[in-house]
Amino acid sequence: MDEKNWTDVEFLTSEKPPTWGYPASKTLAEKAAWKFAEENNIDLITVIPSLMITGAKPARNPEPQKCAFYIYAVGGNTSVAELAKFLNKRYPQYQVPTDCGDFPSKAKLVITSEKLSSEGFSFKYGIEEIYDQTVEYFKANGLLN
Repeated sequence: MDEKNWTDVEFLTSEKPPTWGYPASKTLAEKAAWKFAEENNIDLITVIPSLMITGAKPARNPEPQKCAFYIYAVGGNTSVAELAKFLNKRYPQYQVPTDCGDFPSKAKLVITSEKLSSEGFSFKYGIEEIYDQTVEYFKANGLLN
């Protein structure tokens, strides 16, 4: 999946599945950003992550004429079931449930980061470091025992 794929806003607004407003508004906002960039001769790069956990960094500073802005994100393609199994194995003391019901066992779509990588973007952390830091933060703040 890449920038040629768009969320079906008409479907979302007619069917109104749970949390439909978020993906619909994100899609409309990004389309408006692309229109503005085109009208003002701006090369635009956006990152719309499905799950944002921690920061990342560009490998080099983008030149002002090259792009308008970066939204920092973490890359990876995984399903809820794969994430639950990972968390359960890495943190057995928290007994993370792994029965995800009807959720697919593998990610149905693979979101490419090829365009980001070609612009010098690099991910700062892997999934292990991200969750290790999150667990430590929660423990330090009394959110986990």
